[in-house]
Amino acid sequence: MKAVALGLVLCMLSSEAGAAQAPATPSTNPWILPQPLAELPKGAGSVQDVFQGTSGKTVYLIQDAHDSFRAQENIAKLIHFLVARAEVRTVYEEGYEGPVPTDEFFGVIRDPAVREKVSREMMNDLRIGGAEYAHINRTESFNLIGADSLRGHLASILAYRHSAKVQPSILKDLQAVQKELDILIARNFPPEARDYTRLKERFEKNEIDFTGYLRQIAVLFLKQFPKEILFARFPKLAAILAALDSKNAESIRAAKAIRGSDLFRELNVFEKELARSLLQGEGPAPSNRSRGFDASSSQSQGMERLFEDYQALWLARNLAQMELNFENFSEASAAIRNFSTQSLAEFAAAKNSKTVVLPNRWEKKIQKPLRFYEDALKRDEVVEKRLDEFLKNADEKQVVLVFGGFHTQAFKEIFQKKGLSYVVLTPETGAPSAEHQARYRQLMSADERLARL
Repeated sequence: MKAVALGLVLCMLSSEAGAAQAPATPSTNPWILPQPLAELPKGAGSVQDVFQGTSGKTVYLIQDAHDSFRAQENIAKLIHFLVARAEVRTVYEEGYEGPVPTDEFFGVIRDPAVREKVSREMMNDLRIGGAEYAHINRTESFNLIGADSLRGHLASILAYRHSAKVQPSILKDLQAVQKELDILIARNFPPEARDYTRLKERFEKNEIDFTGYLRQIAVLFLKQFPKEILFARFPKLAAILAALDSKNAESIRAAKAIRGSDLFRELNVFEKELARSLLQGEGPAPSNRSRGFDASSSQSQGMERLFEDYQALWLARNLAQMELNFENFSEASAAIRNFSTQSLAEFAAAKNSKTVVLPNRWEKKIQKPLRFYEDALKRDEVVEKRLDEFLKNADEKQVVLVFGGFHTQAFKEIFQKKGLSYVVLTPETGAPSAEHQARYRQLMSADERLARL
């Protein structure tokens, strides 16, 4: 969700500055973007990140949003544009292995208008993606190749289905644990810390937009620390806030040069520092703390531990619903390993002088959605082999790779390791469609027999 929010902020900054061009490259790695990217089809998408490698070859990474029909439409537009304007001749996609046989299935439909209508209906039903739609209705030749492991992709589908089955019981248990944690927070957190948790909940529920959230947490931070600390320790957040407040061209260029992954890493640190300061005052975080709750531990340590569990439960809910990005997954995996329902129950019992019983079955069941994400990461190795083939091909200088946004950070690391330049493109998704989100879950959670093949 934060990645989408950042994209919207950058688009807003562009419109306010009267700019109609792609975001600037980070100053540490100056690179003039390929000229066509300054002329992307209006409303189709935006440039999120760029990097100049040493190989002389470029990957255009289009981040797929599997449950968005609008995103699929715009992925097709971006592919048509890159084929026509950037001389792309190969498009790699997720979910298949080897050449994608669109002609075998759709070539029998001779009338282009009928073929387009049929393929569009299938795309609307999420049966095919934007890359396949673009290939079926291509006016200029390009190859569509599955860069995935078919076995690995089907294993991921199975893991998704297993996760979907245990999701209701996980969420029910987490709700019971959260209820007890909320009571502890209400009784023990300082007022400012309670305000912060309510603010985070409003943001995660989309009741407040990203810019409003940033401004409000900055206000809370500046009540605890001098402004100089914000700029010195969190320069990326400060740059975004400066651009939003000043709206001058220089500030906007600086904000648009920030990589989304770097911003979110800084935001995570910022949120933790803010929470710590609201809970126990300014000063270094305590070290060598015991994992469990201890009735004899300091009040500040206990409150900080409560906040860590508050964060862990939020991550666990998002994991159970399979709504994490790469950065959140890494954090969630560690937080859930360190979380103990038993320790929380013991702490609540000591605080309330009564027996507290909390369900801990979810701790075992949540290993299934963890497995889903771990399987997804394993498939990145197969994509790396495809990129090796591209590097050896002297006839091609640029390719398109269409893959889910969860994989973006891992891919960027692979690109940099191999000396590949890259441009990360995010298709416009529009407002979430409950119909398509439900359809995607239905397709992913259908009969297991196909995946078991």
